[in-house]
Amino acid sequence: MSSINKLAVYNSEIKQVSRQQEDRKVRSQIKNSEAQQANQAVKTDISDESRELYKTSVDAARYTQLVGKAETLEPARLEEIRERLENNFYFDDKVIDTIVNKLLKLPSIK
Repeated sequence: MSSINKLAVYNSEIKQVSRQQEDRKVRSQIKNSEAQQANQAVKTDISDESRELYKTSVDAARYTQLVGKAETLEPARLEEIRERLENNFYFDDKVIDTIVNKLLKLPSIK
């Protein structure tokens, strides 16, 4: 093989390597660009009214859940409570302590 033919082969190989390096460089730039776009934060301004509405909806959902868990009293149980009130049952120190402890365990309502 003549020297000119060898140079032509080498030139072809050099061009191929050069194209591969350029391709890698372009792919790297594309990846970097995509990564930058993915990392950009989206800015939004939420009005005070929207924040208040959101807070109200969260509170409403919480209260709805509490009401759903509330127990109802049967008429017989109401009558028993009336009798205890008439007989001053709830004025006993032990009963008062029990009631206060139960009230303290209730979820706070703001």
